[in-house]
Parts: sequence; structure tokens; C-alpha cells
Amino acid sequence: MALKEIKNRIRAANNIRQITKAMKLIASIKLKKIQRTFFPFRIYLNSIREIMNVLMNNIDFKLMVSGIEYFKIRNTSNILAVVISSDKGLCGSYNTNLFNFFEKKYTKHNLKMITVGRKAYLYFSKRNYEIIDHFDKVPDVPSFSFSKKINQSIMENYKNLHDISKVDVIYTKFINSIRYQPNVETVLPISSVDVEKINKTVDHFIFEPSLESIGQYIFELYIDSLIYKLLVESKLSEFSARFSAMNTATDNAEKLIKELKLLFFKKRQESITKELLEISAGVEALK
Repeated sequence: MALKEIKNRIRAANNIRQITKAMKLIASIKLKKIQRTFFPFRIYLNSIREIMNVLMNNIDFKLMVSGIEYFKIRNTSNILAVVISSDKGLCGSYNTNLFNFFEKKYTKHNLKMITVGRKAYLYFSKRNYEIIDHFDKVPDVPSFSFSKKINQSIMENYKNLHDISKVDVIYTKFINSIRYQPNVETVLPISSVDVEKINKTVDHFIFEPSLESIGQYIFELYIDSLIYKLLVESKLSEFSARFSAMNTATDNAEKLIKELKLLFFKKRQESITKELLEISAGVEALK
């Protein structure tokens, strides 16, 4: 390899390092920003879960919701799958792991799909899945209004498509800043949602203004909050994956630069030594 070619490769690797380092910094800032939203909201959602648990264990509430479509168990095998991916790449195996998880779990099921994120839409549209709705350009820190649009689509499609047995949201669960894994959460019907058990007798509660108005409001708030939590958690996992990928890319670029510089100095030394030998040989020839 010529010295000029090695110089060009060092320059290219250095440019890549600067880009990945900047992207790593941006991902770090966005990651901290999303964390400030996610962790308090998770506590808030747990409180709503407790209220839902109280209602779900109340006999009057059970009788009231028995006729509501969102609480009925349907005897069909079709699934409405909501897949939350990223809009952009450069986040390591984040999307690949999500799609592999989906393929292993849902290959043999009859599906209708709602995709969130451009990568999910491109992946599933190329494989001829039935996509009934699509959302992209997800904000870095998702707003509750954006999440509500997704939820409205889920609720309307579940209500209108009577051959759908349940709604599964496939997303990436955030464990910590270096651990995140694909996961699935069943959103509808509400009876299939796993609510924690509490040791309380709930039939003596007095509901004001009425059980119907409270129950309907809490139910809608619970579903809206759950979808928002899954959306924010996916974004948190995405930026964790992007930070990790850019950190690895920066380290690899730095390692490559060191190796190329070492090769450059070695080649230059060889070139200098060769020139000295040629000069010495020329001097000896003139004697």
C-alpha cells in the first residue's frame, strides 16, 4: 500500500470518527432527556394500574363492562400486531432483533398490522404483511398527543374488525442503559392485561360521581398511558442502542487510525532506509 493511499485512509477514518463521536454525544443527550420522561411516567402508570385493579375486582364494574367490546373475549385466532421500530438506522441490531423476535413468535398466526416507525413499515411491506395503518416521524421524545393517535387507530380497528381476537404491541423493553430486549404486551381485550393483585376488599367502595363515568375515564386513560409508556420505552431503548453502536464505531475508528498510522510510519521508514541504501550504493559505485 502506497504512503498516499494510507494517508487518504487515515483521513477518511478520522472523518468517520468525528461523525460517530458527534452522533454518540447527541444520542447521550437525547437518552438523558427521554429518561427524565420515562421513569416518572412509569410510576404514574403503576398508580393507574392499581386503580384499574380496584375496578376489575369490583362486582358492579364487572357487570357494567361485560357488554363493552373492549372487555369481551373473542373466539377467533386473528391478531392485530402493533410493531414499534425506529425511523432511522445506525442503532446497531435494535431493529433486527425486534424483527427476528416477531418472526419467531408470529410466523404461524393470521395477522393484521399497525407499524410505528419507518423501518417497520419498510420491513413488513416488502414481505406482503397486511398493514392497515402506519405511523412514522416519531418524535425523539414522543408526545402524548402522538401516542393518542396510535391508540385511536388501535381502538377503532379492534372495534370494527370483529375477527381480531387481541391486540399485541411488539416493542423493545428497556432494562438498563446496556440491556434492552424485544418484548410483547397484550393491550386488548382489557381482561387479558396483567394487573397486580392487591389484598383489598373492593365491593364496599363508593364511587362519585358514578361508577360508569369513573370506569370509562380510567379505562381510556389506562390504555392511552400504556401505549404512551411502550412508545417512550421503545425510544429509550433505541437511543441506548444508538449510543452503544456509535460508541463502538468510534472505538473501532480510533483503533483503525492507530493501526494505519503505525503502518504509515513503518512504510515511511522503509522508504527512507531504501533511499539511504540507494545513495550509499551510488557513492560506492562512483569510487
